[in-house]
Amino acid sequence: MNITPRDVNYFLAVARHGRLGPAAKACGVTQPALTKAIRRLESECGLVLFERDARGMQLTPEGRRFNEVAEQLGKTYEEVLRVAADARAEQSGRLRLGSTDTTRVGLVSLVLSALVRQRPGLRATLQIGRSDQLARAVADGHLDAAVIPSYGEPPEGCDHVEVGEDPHLPVMSTMHPLARHSRLAPSDLMPFNWIHGARSSAGYQSLKALFARFELPAPTVAVEVEYASETVLSLVRASEMLAMVPRSLYRAADQHGLQLISIPEFHIDRSVLCLTRSGTERSPLTKAFCDLLMVQTRAWRGQRGG
Repeated sequence: MNITPRDVNYFLAVARHGRLGPAAKACGVTQPALTKAIRRLESECGLVLFERDARGMQLTPEGRRFNEVAEQLGKTYEEVLRVAADARAEQSGRLRLGSTDTTRVGLVSLVLSALVRQRPGLRATLQIGRSDQLARAVADGHLDAAVIPSYGEPPEGCDHVEVGEDPHLPVMSTMHPLARHSRLAPSDLMPFNWIHGARSSAGYQSLKALFARFELPAPTVAVEVEYASETVLSLVRASEMLAMVPRSLYRAADQHGLQLISIPEFHIDRSVLCLTRSGTERSPLTKAFCDLLMVQTRAWRGQRGG
């Protein structure tokens, strides 16, 4: 018996509406197309399913029994379509991600590359920017998720999960005058200029607070940058300027010509957060990215002993 799900759906529409006109409109087809579908179904079943009269289309006793089975078949077919749609959504579609330059180096690149291997139909965009810009983009619905460092309170309009820590550490050139000293104090840094964010940035405010913790005035920023990068490290190598850089960037960079400034407690704590938009359900792809991100995070913590 060659019965198609489409013809069964047409039958159910006619049985529900009792007339060809409303049923055809509900199915988005013409009345002749609906009539042909019913005739095909009756021919395949060898049964008369409808009585045609002035009132419209009325189910015969055989039609009523067939309707009971058809309704169950229709529900099963819809469930199959839903499962297939969910599977396609998990395997394909577009994922809009955001990352800072430093978080891109570690977790995000690993997780995104793994996700692309698992889901060949996936198409992703990766926006590199400042933490505040990316957080706004997530809150406004322009990004599905973003991985950013945070100095304190999580951004408004975003749900968040902490995925790690990435403190800012002080660095200098191996040729710097201070590099000859075996022991340093925060006050030894005062004569030297810094490469850092603008005075209005959260990063600079954190650096200012760090100096204040040691009862020192705010440092002088000679070169303002939007964020720490390889360019910042190159400037440090070639000058007597100092900089605070994320631990992840320092580990990933060529450390030739650089060294950390070893002063106990002289660092800026930062958490790494995965942001999604508050009050919205995550798409299958967004959920897959976040879940894989947490798996990778737990693996890293295990390798490093927690």
